[in-house]
Amino acid sequence: MVAENRALFAEWLLSKDPLVIANALVRLCCRADLMLRRQLDALGERFVESGGFREKMTRVRIEARDDETPKCPECAKPMRKRTAKSGTHAGTSFWGCPDYPDCKGILPVS
Repeated sequence: MVAENRALFAEWLLSKDPLVIANALVRLCCRADLMLRRQLDALGERFVESGGFREKMTRVRIEARDDETPKCPECAKPMRKRTAKSGTHAGTSFWGCPDYPDCKGILPVS
């Protein structure tokens, strides 16, 4: 395609008239501008569909974290590590359901 464009514009770019050369360069700049705008539009659409770099990194980290954590025995959601604040087990860690108080599933930390 580059060779085709070079052949297409060669006649004007090699002209002896500076006005013809300037006109050819302006046309080439317009074509480059159009291609860049199309590329930006495509990138914008892809960003809307799949998100940006930070969103992808967050998604990957959440998936990795979910693979490391046990699932709730009652609702099967990934549990969160918590620390007991009161009672006989105050200060000890345990796995608690993220839907507490609706779901009271707990597991000991191994």
